Amino acid sequence: MANGLRVWFAEYEVRLSKRDRFDKALAHELPHCSWGVCLTNDRYADSENCQKELQMLLNRGGPDKIVEIRCPNQPLTHSRFPGLKSAKAF
Repeated sequence: MANGLRVWFAEYEVRLSKRDRFDKALAHELPHCSWGVCLTNDRYADSENCQKELQMLLNRGGPDKIVEIRCPNQPLTHSRFPGLKSAKAF
């Protein structure tokens, strides 16, 4: 944002307690994303909302357009989304 990039960050715009609002925001914003940043762990992989988000990002740009931050590095995300294994990871 500081560099003038348009950034959509779900935490800023979506209250997770409002499921329908989250679904609408994902459907509206993710198709316009050039890159995705995912903070992953086993809880992330268990979340239905996070699974939708990651699948949409993988469909939109593939793993080359995703930066994964593993916090901590846990196996569930990669077992559910094998395509993520080639994403940039930290």
